[in-house]
Amino acid sequence: MKIAVSSRLADFADVWPSLNQQGRHCAYAFQTREVLEVWLDTIGIARKTQPLFVRVDSDDGAPLMLAPLGVERRRGLRILGFLDGGVCDYNAPVLFPGAESIDAEAFGRLWNSIAEKLPQFDAALFDKIPTAVDEMRNPFKALAPTSDFNSGHLVRLDGAEEGGDAAPSPRFSNTDRKWRKLRSAGKVEFLIADAPADAARIYEAMVRQKTRRYLDTRGVDGFDRPGYRGYYRVMTDRFLSSGGVQLSALLLDGAPIATQWAVITPDRFYSLMPAFEVGPSARHSPGLLHLEETIAWCVRERIAILDLGVGDELYKLRIANARLPLFRGEYAATLAGRAYLAALAARHKLSAGPLGEAWRAYNEARIRRPRA
Repeated sequence: MKIAVSSRLADFADVWPSLNQQGRHCAYAFQTREVLEVWLDTIGIARKTQPLFVRVDSDDGAPLMLAPLGVERRRGLRILGFLDGGVCDYNAPVLFPGAESIDAEAFGRLWNSIAEKLPQFDAALFDKIPTAVDEMRNPFKALAPTSDFNSGHLVRLDGAEEGGDAAPSPRFSNTDRKWRKLRSAGKVEFLIADAPADAARIYEAMVRQKTRRYLDTRGVDGFDRPGYRGYYRVMTDRFLSSGGVQLSALLLDGAPIATQWAVITPDRFYSLMPAFEVGPSARHSPGLLHLEETIAWCVRERIAILDLGVGDELYKLRIANARLPLFRGEYAATLAGRAYLAALAARHKLSAGPLGEAWRAYNEARIRRPRA
């Protein structure tokens, strides 16, 4: 196999698939060309990431794999991983026919050859690694032997499987009653933003609702992460009109009580930023009702998968009919990297212990506490 590494995505533009491109490749939206370009212009710059795009070809020159990797400085050390920064639910390569023949042993040898072509790094961290990319087995799973802290959850609308456990079609409970009570409170509409004014209004509401949720659950605003605000704003500006990004809302008397920012590919709907308003309307579960409308829209548009994304929130466990297992792995390339990984493991252990449980219980209590 032939390996090429470049810091420029444009060097592989002839084979790197776009967001709405259909073909023989297998890719998640996060690793498509236009999305990576936005990532580089926003999060990549803010995090000072050194991008490293890897191309693997067969001996006859046919593409087998594309991997968007990067090196960042963390606590003074050089850490290698996928280009993520908190906006990717799944970290995976783009795969082409022939990649399925790369088993774990072969990928171990291939990875050693790739690593020799990369700039020096202290440690490699791979998280949110799915077992498959669409229907094709993910070779990077060989570097991620440990189950990650959360899974991906899907609403499959086509009855097929994808690297995980499939179940019957999703079932809602008590939504008829919730719809009746919500409609008795005022005029209810499901709106997908087309006009700029609607898009701006829904986007502002989504950010406000999501910010409150971040503060309630984490104590910090997730939008304050490096490049985060710019990423979502640029993605919206570039792809809303083409349908690659969708902004939608459930309105009560014209006010957004549930919102959603999503990315759409020809066969997949990525529900990445769902949010809802606190207050009297929250008792009607507007987020669930909005999700019900979204599923109906996907069915009408013949979209095969509604992807609820990574995270084991209760509503996902209730409505998803398929689970996408995710894995993680890390290894040190230097002594300093080994010390970094040891400290990271200790922090994870602390988080999983009594102190971490107490902190999560405190946050749950704060969420349920009535607000003035």
